[in-house]
Amino acid sequence: MPDGKLFTQDEVNQIVSRRLNEERTRNRHTDGEYSELENRYNDLLQQVHNEKVARMKAAKKEKLVKSLAEGGALAPGDMASMLEDNVIESENGELGYKLNNGTVLSVTDGVKNWLHEHPWAVKADIQTGAGIGNTISLKPGDIEQAEIRKAMGLQ
Repeated sequence: MPDGKLFTQDEVNQIVSRRLNEERTRNRHTDGEYSELENRYNDLLQQVHNEKVARMKAAKKEKLVKSLAEGGALAPGDMASMLEDNVIESENGELGYKLNNGTVLSVTDGVKNWLHEHPWAVKADIQTGAGIGNTISLKPGDIEQAEIRKAMGLQ
């Protein structure tokens, strides 16, 4: 018989079972850590995506409001909300205005086009006055006197 210790089949089974359990426990911790890291990573990806969407939405609104104000729109902030869906982001990150026919223009040109098609949305450009820099001030009776002079041929 060799000098080494001999084990019965039950002892071998117990040793193997104990080592298998230790490995499973170690792997469960590793799997749990991996799952936790994966969840954190996915949460961060979602957060970055949400922040990008929020920034893009703010940039779209800012560009629309500016273009609407330059075009003389009645309420640029409110109208920007109406037109938000027409503003798209190109692959290179630039903003464009998509017309109903699919054509993409700059946001400024798209807004000009929209305002031209919707004149009700533009402030009225009323200019008052006679267009003469000098004004005439009349006193009571001046008109009557002018009519009398004209009638008498004194003008």
